[in-house]
Amino acid sequence: MKKLLLLLIIGLVTCTEYETDLDKINNFNKKNNYLKANMISLHFMIETDDPADTDTSFANLIKNLDLPVTAKGCKDGKYTGTSPQDAFDFYHQVELEIKDEKIISVKYDEYNDEGLSKRKNKIYGRQMAKEGTSPEAAYDKMQEMLKAKQSLLEVDGVSGATYSLYRFRYAVVIALIKAKMGIV
Repeated sequence: MKKLLLLLIIGLVTCTEYETDLDKINNFNKKNNYLKANMISLHFMIETDDPADTDTSFANLIKNLDLPVTAKGCKDGKYTGTSPQDAFDFYHQVELEIKDEKIISVKYDEYNDEGLSKRKNKIYGRQMAKEGTSPEAAYDKMQEMLKAKQSLLEVDGVSGATYSLYRFRYAVVIALIKAKMGIV
């Protein structure tokens, strides 16, 4: 009985810990009371669907929910966007610095429960190297594309890091919503 209670408490803490950003942005669009549910569904699609299907679903959700893809209308400051955990227990986090409605800096990485960064995870790096890239190389390219293009929809995939593209975009959407709402 004690083990079951402990597992329930750990499960509740884990669920709420990674849903914090989704809770913060849930009131972004007053016309849509289901933003959090839609974002959870999108995250599930990113983790399970074919990338071509994910691309269409992502674009449709952006359009239908009128979600930001640029810093236009965003308040100056530093904003983070954090996703729920993926199928491998990593969460995806971006930090954007916005000034004068422009994204001036981007920092992206993926972390496990212990806070281990994929950029610093040598085992994961060797696995990605088989695909012709590394977390550091792929994430740096996506960061630079976002700063150059100023639109998350114009950030292209990096060969060998297809799912990371959608995880990156997802985290950026959350950070941009927080920037529009002025939530640090």
